[in-house]
Amino acid sequence: MKDGSAIRMAIETAIPNCTFFQRSWRGKNSVANRENAAQILAIELNARCRERPEAVHFVIAHSHGGNVALRAVEIGKLAPTVNVVCLSTPFFSAQVRHYGSTGTILLSAAVLLLGFFSWVYFFDRLLWQSAHDSPIYGFAVFGGGIVFALALFALTLFWRAYAEDVAEKLMVHIPPDTKLLILRCIGDEATGAISMFQFASWLASQVALRYIQLLVSGPLLYEWCFNFVIRHRSRLEWWAGLWTVLFIPLLIAKAFAPEGSLVDTLLHIALWLPIYWIWIQLAAMVALLALVILAIGALPVLLTLICVSALPLGVGGALILPFADVGVETTPIGTWSVRQILPNSTGSLRHSTHSDPGAIKDVVNWLLQIVQ
Repeated sequence: MKDGSAIRMAIETAIPNCTFFQRSWRGKNSVANRENAAQILAIELNARCRERPEAVHFVIAHSHGGNVALRAVEIGKLAPTVNVVCLSTPFFSAQVRHYGSTGTILLSAAVLLLGFFSWVYFFDRLLWQSAHDSPIYGFAVFGGGIVFALALFALTLFWRAYAEDVAEKLMVHIPPDTKLLILRCIGDEATGAISMFQFASWLASQVALRYIQLLVSGPLLYEWCFNFVIRHRSRLEWWAGLWTVLFIPLLIAKAFAPEGSLVDTLLHIALWLPIYWIWIQLAAMVALLALVILAIGALPVLLTLICVSALPLGVGGALILPFADVGVETTPIGTWSVRQILPNSTGSLRHSTHSDPGAIKDVVNWLLQIVQ
């Protein structure tokens, strides 16, 4: 707490014999920096409590410093010795997403990847059958697929473990016997942080979901085209029979018919009939090509949104989003004393609780209640 600040002078006037210590942190709101600052603060608070065991200890923290202070109380097991005041603090919450047990995830991934590589193998053989007749090619595709699947699964397990560790550090677990005052002003810094983070997180999640749906739509579209051919096989055979019946007589008649006659027109139609099924294959190939182009083109947008979601908590916070649901709330989990006031003045940062006269008065009264 800075010398000469309004809140410090008010506390000194109300509690003359109190001692102040100032602790500032770098303010870089990444998960690693917050955890490091909380550990340093926990060590210092434990030292202060040992030096003055008879004193009443308070930590008054502003904005994200409130999370650091509460995390320090948790790490140092300082409740209820240390009392905390949070001014305009946005509280982060993190819950690990559960996609099922490890065995379920492994089985599902194996089935999906096996189906994917089978689709790649057979689709490739349909296009380039003469070039890949050797069984070695098939073993290479499936062997490479198994290696890729195992590597991807190991990466997923490591990623999930990392997300669980970060989520545990991000989520502050406050002991119920902690004395905590949460003070907010309408339109303060916490309001802006909550609105910005919720919007960025929602937008990144929605775009990532649509991107995954786009990637899934390619194989589904090709499968639909292939099933369409299978469902209408009898009609295709009928068209092939009709082509055989018409083409041979028309080919013979072409030798005697003049150019541009009805026989010439019918012969052209008969020549196009067997190409009907090729159109379906070409449509599937065009769809897959469009899918690749869209997937590559969407990557910059997706990466931009991931960067936006990384602003509140750094890269570490953005990386855990696939495995953790991160949000910003007005209060932490539990039952606490929360006071929200109207700012006495507006403009610049005058709506902030660390300088608002009404907020300062509430802080001083709360301190006096505990001290007395």
